[in-house]
Order: sequence, then structure tokens, then C-alpha cells
Amino acid sequence: MPQSWSSKLIAGLIVGAGMLLPAGGAMALSPKPAPLPERQTITVAVQEKAGFMAPLDLVPDILDSLNITYKAVNFQRYPDSRTAILSEAVDIGATGAPQVIQDLANGGATLVALQGVAGMQLYPAVRKGLKIETWNDLKGKKVGVGVGGNVWTSFVAKLNAETIAYTDIKAIGIQGSGQNFNIALQRGDIDVSICWSPFIEQAVVQGIGYAPKTLEYGYTQPTSAEQGMWVTTRHNLETKRALLERFLWAFAAAQQRMNASKQLKTEVLEKFTGLDPAVVAKTAEWISYGNHIDIAQMQTMARLMAQLGIVPKDVSAELPSHYDLTLYKQLAVQ
Repeated sequence: MPQSWSSKLIAGLIVGAGMLLPAGGAMALSPKPAPLPERQTITVAVQEKAGFMAPLDLVPDILDSLNITYKAVNFQRYPDSRTAILSEAVDIGATGAPQVIQDLANGGATLVALQGVAGMQLYPAVRKGLKIETWNDLKGKKVGVGVGGNVWTSFVAKLNAETIAYTDIKAIGIQGSGQNFNIALQRGDIDVSICWSPFIEQAVVQGIGYAPKTLEYGYTQPTSAEQGMWVTTRHNLETKRALLERFLWAFAAAQQRMNASKQLKTEVLEKFTGLDPAVVAKTAEWISYGNHIDIAQMQTMARLMAQLGIVPKDVSAELPSHYDLTLYKQLAVQ
């Protein structure tokens, strides 16, 4: 991803009312669809209290006007939400692009990604007292990582773009909650934390570490700034298309409202996540709602994951049949 392109994208993170921010530019939201003739319920796998899911706080009222009842099933980990999607315990759910790739590479054939949920500026959290200003400064440092996740994939893609070998850093795998990263950073077990939202924001707000602006790696690497994707099964896409179409429209309408109002964005984020207002303010600054991943970026991710041995084979050539943007494109005024 050229630096000039990513710089323009960062400069345009906040879009106006009536606009979405897809992976290729802005578009106007299509008219509201007609209500379903009979009441239906949509069951959604949700990453609990995650900032990128915050527009869901506005979705139930919109869906109600479309004759749809909203039911959330909360998960804390992407692999768990992926399992729920695969088993069709839910109609649609949020999981990460790497999870879709992992399933496909291990023989799965039923998952279909429909669009990205949000994009986010990503930064390492550097231990206070340690001076890190360039990517080369990471060489030899103890870096806490969660191998195989969205943030880790973006980080490794950035290292590759900077021609820094992964073996040039002292990668230390950290299990469990993102809070464990902050504990390790505070104790000095690691020098740098490569973690996810809201734990990087918490580290910065609490003074455990700082986020060097020169080390942004969400928008400035080739696998995209994606923070979650809406995913369903091929069967659900065929049999519940009208329901899924209206859910995606409702979510897009909620995203549109939040992207257009800094105050609303902050208020909804605080309500949905329950986080400290100072942490929420930092999340609101870094996150933008909309589709931030295209098929070429997913294919780049798939090749990288195969190269690193995270998946048993490169499935980049198969991905186009597992990323269906048809419903997403219907959200745009034709």
C-alpha cells in the first residue's frame, strides 16, 4: 500500500452524513428498505464490548422499524464467534479476516465474508522510558504479541513492508486477555506491546506506555486496517438474504450517524463498551466505521499467513468465492 494512498485515507477517516467509507472510496447510503411482511428475528454473534461493534447500540431500533427483532449473542474471542457462525447458531456474526482464511485453509467451504466492520489506526504501546521512534528501533526489543490474530497479522505485514525480519525482534507470545499485555508491559517483561483495542488505549491513558505516531501500522501496510468482518454461511446467505440485507443496511445507517458526529460516536462508544471516558476518547480518535478491506488485501493476508506457517496452504486464489460484496454494494445509491 503506497504511503501517499494511506495518508490520504487517514486524512479522510471521518465522513459526512449519508456517506459510508468502503475499501475503495465514499458512497451514499441507499434508501431504507421496506419492512419484512412478517416479523423475523436475526441472531448476531457480537464481540462483547468491542469498540468496533458500537454501532450495534443503534441497530435494534432501526431493525424494529423493518419488522425485525434483534438478538445478540456475545463472544470475547474471534474463534468462538467463528464457531457460532459455522454451526449456524447465529445468522451472521463478526469475526476477523484471518479467521475466515484459517477456516478456508483447513478445508472449510461454508463461510462467506460480506464486508468489513471498521478500520482502525494501530500503534504499538512502548514502555515508558524506552525511546522508540522508527521501525528499526524495534530490533532486539522484547515485543509482546498474540500470534495469528488481526493485529498481529497487520504488525507482521508492516515489518515486511519495512524489510525487517520477524526474527529481528524478540517476539514473546502472550496468552489470554489484552490486559495481560499491559501487565507485562508495566512489569517490564516486554518492551513493546502489539495488542488490540481498547488495551493499547488503556496503556496510553494509564501512563503504562506511549504510542509513537511514526509507528502507525493499521493503514500503512498492505493487508488493510480491518477490525472485524461480517460473516455468514453460504446456506444462510441463500435462505435468509432479505433478513441479512436489512441487517447490513441498519448497521450501515448506524455507522453513518456515528462517523458524522464526533459527539454521538463518543457517547455510543462509552455506552456500548463501558470504558473510561478518556479511553473512549482515544478509541474514537483512532477508529472509523465502514468497510476497510477489499479482496486484494485479503489475498495479500492469505499469502502472508501461508508464508509464516499460520495456515497450511495459500488460499488467496480461492478467496474471491468466499468474499461476496453483493449485499454491501446494494447499500450504495445506484
